[in-house]
Amino acid sequence: MDTSTIYAIVVGGSFCLLLLMNGFPLFARLIRYLAPLVSQHLVYCNVLNRHRLLGPWTRAGVMMQLIYFAGNACCLRFWDTTASQAGLRAGTLAVINMIPLFAIPYLGSLAHLLGVTLGTTRQIHRSAGVMAAVLTMFHVLIMMASQSSFPLSQPKNMFAVIGASSVSFIVLLSVSLFRRPSYETYLRTHQALAALAAYSIWQHLPSKKDFPARISVRIRIQLQKPLDIKAGQAINLWIPSVSFWSFLQSHPFVVISWANKPQDHINLFIGARRSLTRELLYHAKSEHTMNPWVLFSGPYGKSVPMENCENILMVASDFGIAAHLPYLKQLIHGYKARGLRSSYPSSMAGSRYR
Repeated sequence: MDTSTIYAIVVGGSFCLLLLMNGFPLFARLIRYLAPLVSQHLVYCNVLNRHRLLGPWTRAGVMMQLIYFAGNACCLRFWDTTASQAGLRAGTLAVINMIPLFAIPYLGSLAHLLGVTLGTTRQIHRSAGVMAAVLTMFHVLIMMASQSSFPLSQPKNMFAVIGASSVSFIVLLSVSLFRRPSYETYLRTHQALAALAAYSIWQHLPSKKDFPARISVRIRIQLQKPLDIKAGQAINLWIPSVSFWSFLQSHPFVVISWANKPQDHINLFIGARRSLTRELLYHAKSEHTMNPWVLFSGPYGKSVPMENCENILMVASDFGIAAHLPYLKQLIHGYKARGLRSSYPSSMAGSRYR
């Protein structure tokens, strides 16, 4: 599973935990028991006292901020990835960190739901905003540096600049020098820039039309012992190590390999759509070497006999053409062995694939 997904699960789980703690009496009693100890050693002990521009910083606040920033830095995975991949991951993390910012427009309502003070909610809002801004700027700079050209005539690039500029202005206007003269003006400007940033990011994010409609993944499975598989038969595949949830998923796929004897390996041709197949495509595009533990059941299905056919017409669309491949191999083998009487088969595909 990608680190961005893990981070999103952890952040979402933390907010759900706060909701549970606020809604169930058992958690409330546990918090009342632990609160004095935490307050004595972490909350009421300052690392930095109040100053004109900074503070006060408590032990608990500093510890939580360090964990928060370190968690985001680790999710970028600088040590085993390229700069462009880290930039893309930073963009994903920026969007994840923006979710609490747009969850509820009024911070008091969020504080009530989470069972924390308004000051704590504001601190969460500030920290998430600063982190989202830093990740956004990192994403934009890396993407601009890794591309030979960055034409603003493309809507995707233009909205990227608008969104990054809006986020930067939000952080800049949050400085007390600009915030204190007129708080109402600052608040409305803050909300307007936040709305502009959200719309720009939404327009910048890739849509379905930005992805190829048909992308395939070819899988080769080495068998422990030869298996007799007829043309047109399928197996039910289970690969638990592909992603976090893949151990709950099994999918049927047509076997595209064929031989006139039991096979010691089988080939699958998979159209990447979502869930397991999308994870397989991710590993293939990332050039990850995978030798996972694979289980399957089968083969299932009946093979269509073609020995006595004089003319054969095959019709397929999209990835349905994969089911024709073993039949075509069987036909070619039959022609070479003089085992079939049919004329050369005609195959019609409704769309191209790759």
